Amino acid sequence: RIDFTHDAAGRELARAFGDAITMTFAWDEAGRLSAQHITAGKVPTQLALVNSVAFWVYAVCSLIFGRLGDATHRLRLIVAGLAFWGVVTGMVSLSTGLITLIVMRSLVAAGEGTYYWTAAALISDWHRIGTRSRALSIHQTGVFAGAGVGAVAAGALADAFGWRSPFLIFGLIALLFCAVLFKWLRDAPVASHAASSN
Repeated sequence: RIDFTHDAAGRELARAFGDAITMTFAWDEAGRLSAQHITAGKVPTQLALVNSVAFWVYAVCSLIFGRLGDATHRLRLIVAGLAFWGVVTGMVSLSTGLITLIVMRSLVAAGEGTYYWTAAALISDWHRIGTRSRALSIHQTGVFAGAGVGAVAAGALADAFGWRSPFLIFGLIALLFCAVLFKWLRDAPVASHAASSN
């Protein structure tokens, strides 16, 4: 059983899962490193189970939402997915044991599944062949940079304010960012989309 009342374990869990809100798989690396420092009971095995279930949820949701992103407005899917992701990221702080952690982390993974492939398609809609690869590479660089910054920030917040704080703060930031995306992000015009495919 994971004891969430133990400060050291809580800080390690925040480091392991805090950068999940950057919508990348980088948290798995941090999860394995953190698990090595938690020696009580079967915590490393339990953390591996959380990671494994989250990966499977992400994989399945990527297929579903990737198809949905081709059939509906990509802007709406991205914003709705980010809003859901922000809410459930904050809810991870409510976890009281292994089962609730698996459920919450799986919901976060489902929210992640709405983003990457839809965002890549939207970028491709807006960019022709001459700039498409560059635009996608800039986006990918931002994803990995966010994962790195998120991991460090999650650990610092957990050390200062407790393991629940990164989830609450990052979830709130995600919800605020929804307003930014809703105001500035746009689906590509139909004509532009048709031209970009040529």
